[in-house]
Amino acid sequence: MELLDTELEFINKVSELIRDVGESGVEYITYKQMSDIEKLKDELVEHHNLTHQSYFNEHSKKEERAWYSDYVRHDHPKAWKEKD
Repeated sequence: MELLDTELEFINKVSELIRDVGESGVEYITYKQMSDIEKLKDELVEHHNLTHQSYFNEHSKKEERAWYSDYVRHDHPKAWKEKD
């Protein structure tokens, strides 16, 4: 499997963040670091066609997007499917 430039950049940004936390705690983590990581994550999610999981909401009695769940591949059995 070929590594995308975006994936390599993401890995390096996460490594930098982990190193900074290890050396100084959260005191020196910048908003820019977090923003860069989030942008790269969003690019990777889009590139690999990842989606949130779905769950059955007992209150509304329907399938809904689990916004705070882990991402899964679009063909995963619990993958959220957009409704037309």
